[in-house]
Amino acid sequence: MGRDLHHEVIVIADASAGSGAATVLTCVRAGMGMVLAAWSGRIGTVFANAGYGVFSQVAATSDKLVRDLFKTNFFGTLRCIRKALLRMLAGL
Repeated sequence: MGRDLHHEVIVIADASAGSGAATVLTCVRAGMGMVLAAWSGRIGTVFANAGYGVFSQVAATSDKLVRDLFKTNFFGTLRCIRKALLRMLAGL
């Protein structure tokens, strides 16, 4: 038996295209509230989807490019989850 999602709020990072956009449509159809650009309301779910990939040979990839990739894909995701988790634990 599935969980009733009609009163849940989901925070979706990078909902403009791809799996983020598909998740938005699925959640809207399930009756969930959306938080796309601001933190408001009680959060029930976080979908930390932001990120990008680089197709390059290791020897040709600069340290700056790798740092930028980790800044977005790892640390950006971590910040999103932490911020939402603090609100979730506080019951907000």
